[in-house]
Amino acid sequence: LLSLLLLLFPSPHPLPFSSPLTSRFVDLFDMEDGGAGGAWDSIVIRRHKFTSPRKRKKTEMFRTCRDMISGEDESQLEEELEKDEELRKYWKLRYTLFSLYDHGVKLDRESWYSVTPEELSKHHAFKCSGDFVLDAFCGAGGNAIQLALTCRRVWACDIDPEKIKLAKHNAKIYGVDHKIEFVVGNFVELAQSGSFSTWMDVVFLAPPWGGPEYSNTQVFDIHHLPIDCELLFRQSIKIASSVAMYLPKNINIAQLVALSALAGEGGGGGGGVCAHGYPLEVEKNLVNCRIKAVTAYYGDIAERRTEG
Repeated sequence: LLSLLLLLFPSPHPLPFSSPLTSRFVDLFDMEDGGAGGAWDSIVIRRHKFTSPRKRKKTEMFRTCRDMISGEDESQLEEELEKDEELRKYWKLRYTLFSLYDHGVKLDRESWYSVTPEELSKHHAFKCSGDFVLDAFCGAGGNAIQLALTCRRVWACDIDPEKIKLAKHNAKIYGVDHKIEFVVGNFVELAQSGSFSTWMDVVFLAPPWGGPEYSNTQVFDIHHLPIDCELLFRQSIKIASSVAMYLPKNINIAQLVALSALAGEGGGGGGGVCAHGYPLEVEKNLVNCRIKAVTAYYGDIAERRTEG
């Protein structure tokens, strides 16, 4: 099986979790779209598709993207975007990031290319719905806002206090700020210190990808993320029954499987079991028929059906 995984998803570096991979996997293959059928019962690879919202009518509050970037409306561009050609392409897609953008949504430079598209955030929120959910890298609040619409209480954590300010501001625009507990700090350090006293239903992890350059490689090695994903996963399963990870579209799937095996005995949860590890569902997220990202669901939420 390990040879098959490496053949399908090669990595420029040895797998960090090769020992669990070689010794603990049994019957792992059930690819819904054309897989081997019945050999891997624990890993489900699905495709979640959504299309951008229909263009809004040309009103004073909501103009089409084309109008907002041409002619007399050019002056309405934010000052930073006027000076940055790279960000202009993200600005053109602003309504796919926040449908209420014109109500005063605020983003800093990094947030423009790191915020999850709103329709995809909604899907994540339905998939991860529960009483208590933690967004470990909330950024400008895109995921936390949608989680607050489906969950009883959300903890939104970020190491950057400026990001927390943006998230608070944007949450108010969506009317969910009263359902979110904002925390400034390093998620791993906070988890290790016991700062999260509430048992979480889900920890949602959208770690930084290191900028748009992630797409320059055919297969993205999980080691190239700025943050240690193994450490993130280990800390997450100590405080939650399920974990969701939002990762680059070209991430090495074999390494996501290896993470599941790290859960060890007692991983539990519904659906198939990765040896003694967590159940795993890998979801390919498509936007307008193009793969935008990959989301890995571990634990109880793996294979949870949702219409969101």
